[in-house]
Amino acid sequence: YQRRVHGTKNLMCEPENAFSSNMNPFNLTLLSTSKFLYLEQFDLPFWLNDFADVTMATAFEPLSIAEAETLVRYFSQWQATPEPSPHVAGGGDSGGGGATREPPDVLDIPLDILNIGEYHFRVMEARLATGSCSSSNSSDAGRDLTTLEALAQRIDLSLRRIGGSAAFVRLGSQSPKDAALRVAGPGGVVADRFCSAVLEACRPHATRESAQTTVVPPVSLLAGTGLNGLACAFFRVSLQVLQVRSGRSAVGLFLASERTHRALRHSLEHSVSSNSSQHWSVQIALRRWDCTLDLCREFRCFLVHGRVTAISQYNVHCFYPGLSSNVDSLRAAIVAFFAAPRGELPTVGTRVAAKYEACVVDVAVLFAFADDEDGGAVACPTPTDGVVLVEINPFGPASDPCLFNWNRDRQLLQGGMDLFQDAFGGQAQVGIEEVGAGPAVRVVQIPAVHDSTIAAWPHGETLLEGFEERGDDDDDGDDEDDGDD
Repeated sequence: YQRRVHGTKNLMCEPENAFSSNMNPFNLTLLSTSKFLYLEQFDLPFWLNDFADVTMATAFEPLSIAEAETLVRYFSQWQATPEPSPHVAGGGDSGGGGATREPPDVLDIPLDILNIGEYHFRVMEARLATGSCSSSNSSDAGRDLTTLEALAQRIDLSLRRIGGSAAFVRLGSQSPKDAALRVAGPGGVVADRFCSAVLEACRPHATRESAQTTVVPPVSLLAGTGLNGLACAFFRVSLQVLQVRSGRSAVGLFLASERTHRALRHSLEHSVSSNSSQHWSVQIALRRWDCTLDLCREFRCFLVHGRVTAISQYNVHCFYPGLSSNVDSLRAAIVAFFAAPRGELPTVGTRVAAKYEACVVDVAVLFAFADDEDGGAVACPTPTDGVVLVEINPFGPASDPCLFNWNRDRQLLQGGMDLFQDAFGGQAQVGIEEVGAGPAVRVVQIPAVHDSTIAAWPHGETLLEGFEERGDDDDDGDDEDDGDD
C-alpha cells in the first residue's frame, strides 16, 4: 500500500534492485522512504503470481480513497460509542441506562464465533441509521452506509472467483486479526461469544477415535487440558474468527480492526501530504480458506539465496508435543518443499532466490496425526506430506523472528554470510555451529504457560475464571520454569 507514495509500481521488483548497499534492513529508519521501498517488495501482489502453484487461491479487490476514508471515519467515531449490550439489544424503551440501544434485529443473527464480522456490519448499519456514531449526520451516514454496502457486494463477487466457502482477508500488509480481541469489553457480546468458544475448544472431550476422524484434531489431543491447552484454544479460536464467508463479514472485520485502521490512516495521510492520489493502489486481498491449516502446522522459515537457513515454530506461545519429537521429519519436509523439482517450473527455492536475496517465508506443513502410547495425538510429518506457502515477509526486524533473535542469531539466520557488510550488527553471535548441518529447527520444548501470561491477553482474566470454574486446570507441566523457552 506504499506504492502511491513513490509514484511507481515496480521499482523494487527486479532482483538487482532488491538489495542495494544502502538497503540494509537492520539500519532502515522508521517511516523512511527507504524502509517503505524495502517493505513494499514483500507485499502480496509483488510475489503471488510467481508462487501461485504452491499457495492459496487469491483475489484482489481495489479499495477506493472514498471507501478507505469511510472505514477510517467509522472506526474513529465507533470508538467513542459503547458496544451494544445483550441486555438492551432486544428492545424495550430507548431511554435510561447510559448504554447505546440498537434496533432489535442487531443481535438477532446466530452469533457463533464465525459471525463476528457480520455482527460488526450489523452494528455499523444500526449506528449509522440511528445516528449513534459521534460527529455523524443523516446525509453523511447515508453516504457511508451506501459506500460500505457497495464494497461488501464487490467482495462477494471476489469470494466467488476464488472458490471455496470462506476466505482470509487482509489489507496490504495488515490483517484484521485483532477484530474480535480488542473491540469488546468484559461482558460485551463479542467477548462473551469469544470466551465461550475458547472454553469449548479446550474441553476434554476428545477420544482416540476423534483423532482419526477430524482433519484438525481437538486441542485437548494436541496440547492437553491444562493452561497450555487453554492457550492453544485461544489462538485457534482467534484464527477461526478471521474466516470470512461474505462481503459483509469482511467489511465488518475491517470496521472493527485497529490494525487495518492504522494502515489505512497512514496511507491516506501520505496520499494527501504527497499529493499522489493518482497513484493510490490499496487493495483488499481475499485468500481461499483452507480448513486443514492450523497454527500448530505453521512454521517460519528464514531463506538466503533460496536456501533455508533456519525454521521456527510460528506460534511460540504453545507447546505441541508432536513437534519436538519430529524435528528431523519437519526439517526434511520443509527443505524438500523448497528444493524439490516441480515439473517444468523452477523449484520454489530458485524462484525465491530470483526475487529476494534474503526473506522470511511462512509455510504450513499438512502433516498427519497418530495416537501415541497414552492415547494422545502426535504429529507425524514426512517429506511426502503437503506443504503450502502462506506468506513471504521481509528479512530483518520488520518480521518477528519467533524462537530466534535478530541480534544474537543473525549469523545463523544469514547462513553464515555477512549479507549486509555490517559484521552481523556487531552483536555477539550464538548457535553458529548449527550452520552447515542443515537448517536449525526450533520448537517449544515444554509447556510454559502461566496464569499471569493468559491474564495479560485480551479477555484473559475472563477465560481463567471460566477455566477454573470448570475445574480443567490439571497439571500438564505448566508450573515448570519457562527459562529461555
